[in-house]
Amino acid sequence: MSGWPSKRKHLSPEIRLYWSLKEFIKPEDGLLFYKDRLIVPVQKRNYILSKIHEGHQGELRCKLALRQGFFWFGMNQELVSFVKKCDACQKFPPSNKEQPLLPHRIPVRPFQDVSVDIAEYNSVT
Repeated sequence: MSGWPSKRKHLSPEIRLYWSLKEFIKPEDGLLFYKDRLIVPVQKRNYILSKIHEGHQGELRCKLALRQGFFWFGMNQELVSFVKKCDACQKFPPSNKEQPLLPHRIPVRPFQDVSVDIAEYNSVT
């Protein structure tokens, strides 16, 4: 809160990580912000992760929510392990798995191949 020392080696190990970001870290109302995101102390990280994951929306949505308002080094990895430890998420995994892209041949002439991604005719896909 009173400024950065002249050399990185004068910092404690947990603060040294933030040395490269020091130009972007600003205090406000007793809190530290990296750009517009709150830097979360170690003691509060599990609380933040539990609040972000409260709706069990999955790893991707939790990551997006976490990145919008918070910052600490390694937060993505901590979130992934937090979600993997969640009993409800392991018991009820997402049912709509992402499908792999299917390769196709490149047409030689324009309109040689015409296709539609999703189509339905008489209730048949």
